[in-house]
Amino acid sequence: MQFKVPVTVVLGKVDDGLGLCVVEGRSINIVNVPEEELSNIPRELLEELSDLEVLDNEIRGHVAITSFGHSTIKAVDAGSSEGTCYITRGGELEPLPVITVKKEVIFSKDFGRWANVLSLPIFLRNIARRDNDTVVVAPSRLGENLVITFGYSDRDTIRILKHFLTLVKRLEGLSMVTTSCISRIPQIPLEICIIKEDKYLLFRMYLNSAYHLHTRIKLLLVIASGGNIHRRYISDRIDEKSIEIIDEAMREFSKIADIVLE
Repeated sequence: MQFKVPVTVVLGKVDDGLGLCVVEGRSINIVNVPEEELSNIPRELLEELSDLEVLDNEIRGHVAITSFGHSTIKAVDAGSSEGTCYITRGGELEPLPVITVKKEVIFSKDFGRWANVLSLPIFLRNIARRDNDTVVVAPSRLGENLVITFGYSDRDTIRILKHFLTLVKRLEGLSMVTTSCISRIPQIPLEICIIKEDKYLLFRMYLNSAYHLHTRIKLLLVIASGGNIHRRYISDRIDEKSIEIIDEAMREFSKIADIVLE
């Protein structure tokens, strides 16, 4: 779905579907997410989302996303029951800050405490606590529009993602870790690049499990240095084989980059 910027969108359950409270200027409207946007998401995951409510001074829901300026996208937990989570640009899982979404905050654009989530995936459950199936929301900018893509990640996808992130934490002496989620593609590809000087390992997987049956390469890792590719690792499955491939790739990268994998 696309919205003209500046805009704030609060997402929550409406009846048995998903609704959005869209705030543009001082105009507030409730819209339903079209069924085709949600057709591949298990119904029980949508039913677990917090209700969307517009009160006198605040808007309650599950998560709120705002976009303004040239390329700013921010988000907060707007009242979920068990917490929400996102991947930072440094490749770590963090909970979204829990903040009451006051109408005056939106009108005055006082979003200083909201988390920066430009091209980062948002999980509507706190997957840092346990490996749960979860709705995933991917916001990005396309010119003057905020684009939001909806999907879901199954338990195996979450487990493999968290396994990789755990290994990244164990690498000492990295120069940089970058994260990017291409939300305008329905498969919701996630790329995490770990860098040591001119050497890097690129990790790519698809967060939207609804498309796994239609995607031949489900996991890709590339090790390179100075623009030359040393090795590619590919998996056509999301299971224990993927974990073995990740482990092998991380050991190889730690040797090439001369860093310790604790």
